[in-house]
Amino acid sequence: MPVALVTGAGVRVGRAVALALADAGYDVALHAHSHRAALDDVAAAVVARGRQASLHAADLSTVEGAFALGEDVMARWPGLDVVVHNAALFAEVPFAQLTPAQWRLMQAVNLEAPAFLTQRLLPALRRSPAASVVCIADVAGERPIRRHAHYCVSKAGLLMLVKALALELAPIRVNAIGPGAVAFPDDYDADKVARILARVPLGRTGSPDDIAAAVVFLAAQGYVTGQMLAVDGGRNVGL
Repeated sequence: MPVALVTGAGVRVGRAVALALADAGYDVALHAHSHRAALDDVAAAVVARGRQASLHAADLSTVEGAFALGEDVMARWPGLDVVVHNAALFAEVPFAQLTPAQWRLMQAVNLEAPAFLTQRLLPALRRSPAASVVCIADVAGERPIRRHAHYCVSKAGLLMLVKALALELAPIRVNAIGPGAVAFPDDYDADKVARILARVPLGRTGSPDDIAAAVVFLAAQGYVTGQMLAVDGGRNVGL
């Protein structure tokens, strides 16, 4: 059976992606920063769908953590068909107040972890006849938003990583998805949500399931690589 790894699989988009892949017939390696009940719930849901699940805890803010996750996953699954880099940080900080530590942490989790985890997993990916890597990116990597410079730069780097790896790692396919307003941070109030939706041409939120469906599509579409698929209700043209 095909096998997929999903980082940040315990909640929100990661959870939806893991379950959609299980529905599509994949056994799923589930990652979270630390083991928690949410990951147990996702694993139980994967098993209820007739698939196998494994649980993996790792701190992706260090290269050592990314390498350790790769080793742990390959010890359980010597071959991998899909890797979904979903784990990420998001924070609003005015540039004048941004600290070097905040900058480095954002780049470490959002850019360096996908790069070096992919590198470590290459032996497993190369065992698959149709391996696919999917990075959850953001249109903010192409169209910057105020007070999020460190985040925008991390996602811009991730989009270039997708293109570079698509070129260098073929026939492994490497793509990105740019979610829109599908899972707002908990601290966003109603007014802030309304301001964001006012710039979405479809005028409504999406859902984590929309992103999950796009991941399944890219995992199965054998002639697409090096691309970002915006799943954002048109927000990328409304910014």
